[in-house]
Amino acid sequence: AHGGTLFLDEIGELPPKAQIRLLRVLQEKEIDRVGGTSPVKVDIRIIAATHRNLEAMTAQSKFRTDLYFRLRVFPIHIPPLSQRPDDIPLLVDHFLFQLASELDQKMPGLTRQAREKLGRHDWPGNVRELKNVVERGALLCDQAIMDVDTIVFSHEMGQIPFLSPAIPLAAASLKEQVNQLEKKIIISTLKEAKSIRQGARLLNISHPALINKMKKYKIRKVSQIAYERQKV
Repeated sequence: AHGGTLFLDEIGELPPKAQIRLLRVLQEKEIDRVGGTSPVKVDIRIIAATHRNLEAMTAQSKFRTDLYFRLRVFPIHIPPLSQRPDDIPLLVDHFLFQLASELDQKMPGLTRQAREKLGRHDWPGNVRELKNVVERGALLCDQAIMDVDTIVFSHEMGQIPFLSPAIPLAAASLKEQVNQLEKKIIISTLKEAKSIRQGARLLNISHPALINKMKKYKIRKVSQIAYERQKV
């Protein structure tokens, strides 16, 4: 980050030993590289974020006071997502654009009812929760537009019939749940497809993208899946 900006997310979670090291970087403007023999000068701008009350943590000796004041040059308070509903449509479109780039496919749009449901939610998990809901909706949607039924919040996951028996919600993280769902959809599609290319077309993703996902989830070739289906 020399000559640029270093963003430190959730700075309030930084362990005490790491706080000391970061303070030295800010004070001396130098670091010791692993395996290095001499300090390296760095010129960086620090942007730090946290959901914790750092001032209260310093009073409780859970966060170094000297580091706190080093970081608190220009504080910016960002209200929770529940207090800025006008940002929700912008963030939804942003996350769908990110997904389209990552998956190399066109993402569905949202109906007015789906957007209204997003606007009524209180978002205890803030922007991260919104991103998870959007990604989940994109996976559940098999049409060109996401309806209200594909906007599923965490507390509603157990109401999805084909998810309930297969995925232990209490034991799996959201990322693991999404991966399991994606794997199940790919396998189900490949069982009906005559080739991987046809499977990619049915899933509306590129052929290389499907190959990479099959490697990621260790999914066998279509011929093996079809052979097992014929035996049954």
